Amino acid sequence: MSSLSPSADYGRKRKIDESIKRKRHDARSVSPGTASILNVAQQTSAAAGIQSRNGASSQLSHRLVREHAESRRNLPVYKFKSEICRLVLETDVVLVVAETGSGKSTQIPAFLQESGCLKQFAKRHRTKQGHNHLAGSICVTQPRRVAAMTVAKRVAEEMGCTLGSLVGYRVRFDNCTDISGPNTTRVIYATDGMLLREATSDPLLTRYAAVVLDEAHERSLQTDVLFGVVKRAMEARRQNENKSEATLSADIGSDKDKLIRRRMGEKSRQLGLPPLKVLVMSAT
Repeated sequence: MSSLSPSADYGRKRKIDESIKRKRHDARSVSPGTASILNVAQQTSAAAGIQSRNGASSQLSHRLVREHAESRRNLPVYKFKSEICRLVLETDVVLVVAETGSGKSTQIPAFLQESGCLKQFAKRHRTKQGHNHLAGSICVTQPRRVAAMTVAKRVAEEMGCTLGSLVGYRVRFDNCTDISGPNTTRVIYATDGMLLREATSDPLLTRYAAVVLDEAHERSLQTDVLFGVVKRAMEARRQNENKSEATLSADIGSDKDKLIRRRMGEKSRQLGLPPLKVLVMSAT
């Protein structure tokens, strides 16, 4: 049995060190042109990898949209799509009663957006100030913040858009919407409290062409107050169509409520707001 002597072991280690030094020297001695070629090759390879990943992501998103479209057609509310849109255009208040799981919370706001109802409102009634965000969105109220966030995320996936662009939500301490640029949020899911808070500074709800009061069967103090707030905004904005309703009888000074209604009607005419469409959705 043979063994290496200390001198032989030292010689082998020295050869390994010299080999490593030569490789490092060769790497440092690469010409600038060769180095730039290597750099371009690395960048090209990285760009190709990014493009391939983006392509795969795009294909995945298209596939998900197709799958969501198929699942939407299987929901009970889908067969009433055209009828719901027609009723919204013809009347101010639409009552929708459907069982839980029928798809009313996710599909009806999407129907209004996809059918072009909101665009028709905007074209028919141009605001005098010229703000594109006035009377162009639809607000869907939810009794709980978790419901507003999850339903908004689901609708954004079904419509193939990023959450916060075309579809978003507004809850306490979290505002996932955009009111500027080409990606102005058109379908906004919000809690009852958030819409009430907005109505304190904007009683005419000038941002919305339609308000959907979802889960109306879950009676609460905020829901009941919101019904009155939305009704008052709807009546004030309807005065733009029926000018005769703007003239109020009786003594304005002795009736504070009539004074408020008159001021709201005047403000609505100044802005040129379209009539406010209201949908009330309930499970019973």
